[in-house]
Amino acid sequence: MLGKSFKIIASLLLVIGLLLTFVYINRGDVVRFALDLPAFETEVGSVSTVQVRMSDGVRLDAEVYLPAGEGPWPVILMRDPYNRSTCSLKVRYGYACVHQGVRGRHDSEGDWYPVISERSDGLETLDWLLKQTWQDGNIATLGPSYLGVVQWSMIDQMPEEVKTVVADISHGDWYEIIHRNGHFVQGVMTEWAKSLHLPDASFEEMAAHRPAIENNDVFLRGDAQWYEDYLANTDKVGEYWSSEAYSLTRNAHKNASMPVLMMGAWHDFFLNGQFKVFDELPQRTRSLLMIRNGNHVWQNSVLEFINTYGYSFKMTLDWLDVHLKGQVVEQLPESGYVLQDNVDNGWNHFPSWPQKTGTLDLYLGNLGGAVTCDGGTLGFSRPVGSGKASYHYNPNEPVKTIGGSYNLYSGGAVAQGDDNCFRDDVMSFESGVLNEPPTLSGSIKVLINVSSDAPDSAFTVKVQEKLSDGRVINIRDDITSLSYRNGSIHKQPYVAGSVVELEFNLTPIEWKFQPGSSLRLDISSSNYPMFNAHPNVEGNWSTVVNPAVAQQEILGGMLSLPVR
Repeated sequence: MLGKSFKIIASLLLVIGLLLTFVYINRGDVVRFALDLPAFETEVGSVSTVQVRMSDGVRLDAEVYLPAGEGPWPVILMRDPYNRSTCSLKVRYGYACVHQGVRGRHDSEGDWYPVISERSDGLETLDWLLKQTWQDGNIATLGPSYLGVVQWSMIDQMPEEVKTVVADISHGDWYEIIHRNGHFVQGVMTEWAKSLHLPDASFEEMAAHRPAIENNDVFLRGDAQWYEDYLANTDKVGEYWSSEAYSLTRNAHKNASMPVLMMGAWHDFFLNGQFKVFDELPQRTRSLLMIRNGNHVWQNSVLEFINTYGYSFKMTLDWLDVHLKGQVVEQLPESGYVLQDNVDNGWNHFPSWPQKTGTLDLYLGNLGGAVTCDGGTLGFSRPVGSGKASYHYNPNEPVKTIGGSYNLYSGGAVAQGDDNCFRDDVMSFESGVLNEPPTLSGSIKVLINVSSDAPDSAFTVKVQEKLSDGRVINIRDDITSLSYRNGSIHKQPYVAGSVVELEFNLTPIEWKFQPGSSLRLDISSSNYPMFNAHPNVEGNWSTVVNPAVAQQEILGGMLSLPVR
């Protein structure tokens, strides 16, 4: 009861903090003081609402914020499905700001279907913007999450007046946000669907409903055809995900002509794709990637949130001042990586990253004892005759999600107890105290040899730091089905009972272990409701009504840690 009360209080404090932050954004000097921002340059001059007509006749609603005084001004463009404008703060720093609702959302006309119209609508909006007398020919697009996706969708065709793109927690490969190695990312997409179409719908009921393909009609009044289409199309190389809109959005960054400020979070579901996009930018040597602590919605304490958000906002201001106003900001790196430390929350600039200098390999041992909490071992030499770990995986009783990166509103590197460790379907391996606590820099690799008596099934890994006080902190986790194992974009055959090697290349991370800590690896077959519970049958999981129970075996494996 005490633990539940604590969670409620913590959630209330988080909500209060977020509400205060949104209030601050419209309170001028209060928000500037709270976030430790530089002095304002001007007042808000005017705010007007305009209708921007697209070539097909659809009108998109936009608010235009202009600074006080005489223009023209450099302009920030944000295109948004949420109707959460932050223009009133940005305009105080001498920028005109346009906040537009995307097609089919709020007061904008047309039908809402994510991604499909964003490229054409965004480019036509830029054409309209260039005709306005209050802009000075220096434009930036800006925004997080879906507001970032709309930027990536058109980045290769933006006019030369767009001098930079500021894209937070986002990239353009929409498939990778929805499907993860044969699993549906329910913690993101189901939450997002209900928040957009019917916020009062129950996420728990939607996640548990079978068959899941009915969720749109049963819970969302049939308004989210796009959500139903995502469930029906699981193969990245299939016709649906190979269509022009998704292909262009996925690849547009490869032909971007301007420098980009990218921002991410260490426990955000976009991060893995952000590393790939950043490496592929043509203006990579003039672009910057900043990664903060927390998850998709920040989720630190209120004070940590304010400090981190303030740092991010100041970096954005500095970047805009350099690229739209031609100012010199000495403290702003021109390129590379600015990374927040997981222990002291400080910031470090790395011209290149990761800083890996070697690997630390640990091998799974005492597999037969892994059914007990930390009963398996992680040793520095390959064991001989270590046995095997066996367990039953029942999709009707999946392992509960605690933390992690593939959630929309929760998750992260949360400290936790051993709730899941004591389950008999979670195999747990522990290293013992690390005498010289390492710093990880790069991607952790996990290799495990497994078998299942099902024709298709799932396996999960969770790499954690076990602190000296017994608490456990998430570092990285992942999931795969046998049919989409080892990162395959094609469905692979699996013969029930056969042994296969699963390779997990986890999202890169910079992570300091604390003195007295040990390393822990948990292996299981579900991480629910963050991911769908695999039904242990072949075919599209979202059409299955009656799942099966599977007998799983782990026959060995290893971790390879990138250390510096």
